[in-house]
Amino acid sequence: MELFLVLLVLFVAVTVHAALGFGTALIAMPFLTVLLGLPAAAPLVALVMTLTIAISLYGAWQHVDVRSAATLLGFSVLGMPLGGLLLRHVDVTVGQAGLGVILLVFAAFSLLNVTWTLKEHRAGQAVAGLLGGCFGAAYNTNAPPVVVYGSLVRWPPDRFRGTLQGFFLPSTLLICATHAGFGLWTAPVLSLFVWSVPVIVAACWVGRRFSQILSRRHFERAVHLVSGVMGAGLIARAILSGV
Repeated sequence: MELFLVLLVLFVAVTVHAALGFGTALIAMPFLTVLLGLPAAAPLVALVMTLTIAISLYGAWQHVDVRSAATLLGFSVLGMPLGGLLLRHVDVTVGQAGLGVILLVFAAFSLLNVTWTLKEHRAGQAVAGLLGGCFGAAYNTNAPPVVVYGSLVRWPPDRFRGTLQGFFLPSTLLICATHAGFGLWTAPVLSLFVWSVPVIVAACWVGRRFSQILSRRHFERAVHLVSGVMGAGLIARAILSGV
């Protein structure tokens, strides 16, 4: 039963990621942490994300804006030390809750058809990358600033998904290497990952099919909805960690 639940959670999470370009950790981590514990859930989700991103890139590499992905990644690395300072000097619950509120407000206004538009510029990518690295280092949440930036500049769905994968892959590989270095790649974790491979492949196919039938308007609304869920999840995590 535990194996079935793990695979079910991963199927849903990977399907969302394949359709929208993000969401694996957002959906999988809360459930798998309860089922497996954090020491097993974190390396498993990182491995699943790596394979999911690689498969997504295989089908969308021509849509990757390499310059934008490189700019986001470069500034993300620069933002990581800021995340260390944030983690040291700002209470975790305050930081997570603050980011969650921002995401909820952004999603709510977007879903209410309030127009949010930003002209695409390297300065905007620099800010998104810095914030992504900062929040990634502090709270393991590097996706929200980049997702918000891609939404504000209204990247077309294919470019949105592809560029996000180009940004996520190097950082996820680094996370996996860190987990391996700290001995978190245990036999049970690797066994679960092997079991999950067919599920990941199937979920990527299903998610890709969903993405092909989503209009641009529905795609954007789905991104905003998942961003709102991400914000609510961060607020809930902050509340629970403060209890």
